[in-house]
Amino acid sequence: MRRVPRQHLHADFVRAVRASGHSPVTLAALANVASFTRLSPLLSRRIVRASTLNAERLRKLAVVVNYDGPIFKEATR
Repeated sequence: MRRVPRQHLHADFVRAVRASGHSPVTLAALANVASFTRLSPLLSRRIVRASTLNAERLRKLAVVVNYDGPIFKEATR
């Protein structure tokens, strides 16, 4: 089984999502996340799975909140 890489979310991205003014339920729906109870822990984790699906969901969130910056921190290793 192939292991999914993990990356740190960029703090500016998380701040932009939280400051967007949208409810967690709305953000989850717009990002195609099954429930806001799955989105909140994703944004709270220090390191997240950088799967294709998660990356696409996070890109959708960036568009919704008008965030134009890096979603993941640069890899240090």
